[in-house]
Formats: sequence, structure tokens, C-alpha cells
Amino acid sequence: MKGMPMAETARHNQNQGAQRPPQRELLVFSPVTGLIRLVFSCFGWFLFSVMAGAFVDWLGMLAGWWGRDHATAVLTQDILWLGENFTSSLFGVPPAELALGLSKTVHHYLSFGEIRLSANDTAFLRIVKSAALAVQPYWEAVILSAMSTVVRVFILCLSTVFYLIVFVVTMIDGLVERELRKEGGGIEHAAVFHHARIWVSRPLAYAPIVYLACPVSINPSWVVMPSALMLGMATYFTFFTFRKHV
Repeated sequence: MKGMPMAETARHNQNQGAQRPPQRELLVFSPVTGLIRLVFSCFGWFLFSVMAGAFVDWLGMLAGWWGRDHATAVLTQDILWLGENFTSSLFGVPPAELALGLSKTVHHYLSFGEIRLSANDTAFLRIVKSAALAVQPYWEAVILSAMSTVVRVFILCLSTVFYLIVFVVTMIDGLVERELRKEGGGIEHAAVFHHARIWVSRPLAYAPIVYLACPVSINPSWVVMPSALMLGMATYFTFFTFRKHV
């Protein structure tokens, strides 16, 4: 600026710098950091499911809704659902037998075992045994809830192939319809595409949360089939309404 004093020029440049919005630092993501975040996120949801299941069992026992065998019945039924829905052998052993054997081993090492009060016990030992007997049902609920969560996670992992097939089939179907729309001069549906692509990932996120947090044993097909249907519809409309010219 010609004729402007040096002090005013410096003040003018300083004001322009103050008015300029601050530049945000770019966050660099790598596959390694993404994998680490995914592992920690899955582990956090696993712990949440275990504690939520144990808390519901505690609440049910305290309220008198069910007895101390409720968690055992839930685990047994989950293993039965596993054997009914997945009959192929895994490592040469049916999945249900593998889950049953592992659950018995884990329960053997983590449970208190059989505790009996004896007339020969000292006063201190009697107090310790009484406290252990009082805590034992709630500790058993934690162990059985954790094992039931592991069985359900195993069922969801085995169901990923079904989700993948649904995604691929509906994606191909949607792309074929998109090509027909391109050749026929169809109308763009940007709003439908915007809403549909959001729902592609939501069934895969909500279905495990609902299934793992359920306090009773349910057939996994009741969760997998509706979520797969939602995934297929969202995938189809996402690729069908994708813009004609990329």
C-alpha cells in the first residue's frame, strides 16, 4: 500500500492475520492405528456386554425374578443355539462341543468350587466361608455372563460370511440397476443415496449390541436375519441411487 507508514502496514498485516481462520492440523490415520482403535473398541464393547449381563443377573436375583441358575441356563441355551445354527466342524470338532468343553474348563478354574461349613472350622474360617457363600452366586454370574458373551461373539463371527454374501449380492444388483438407469436417462435421487449410505453400516453396529446385551437367550437368527435384511436394502439403494457419472 503506497504511502502507508510502516507501523500502519504492520498493524494492517497483523489484523489480516487475526481475521484469517486458524488452519486445522491434519490428522494422519494409518491402517495400523485404525486396527488398534478397532481392537480397543471391540474389547471395550465386550467388557460392557459382560458387565451389563452380570448386572442384569444380579438385579434379577436380588429382585427375585429368577434364581442363581439363570446365568447357567442362558449359557446352556446359547450353546444349543450355536449347535443348531452351525453344524459344520471347526478344527475337527463341532462348534457346540468346542464351546461346551471350553466353558467347563474356564468355569472349573475360575469358580470357587464347592464350599461347605464344618463344625471343626475356626471362627475366622467360618466367617470367610460364609462371605464366600454369599458372594459365590454373584461371582458365578460374572463368569457365566462372560462365557455367554464369548459364545455370542463366536456366533456373530461365524455369521460374517452371511453378511458378506448379502452385501455382495445386493451391491451387484444395485450396480446393474444403476447401469440400466444410466442408459435409460433416469432421474438422480441424491437424497435417497445420502440416507441409504448411512444405513449400510448401522445394522452391523446395532445388531451385535442388541444381541450381546440381551439378558435372555434368543435365537441368533432373530437378530441376524433382520439386520441382514436392513443391510441388503441399504446396500441396494446406495448403489442403485449412486450418481450416474463418477
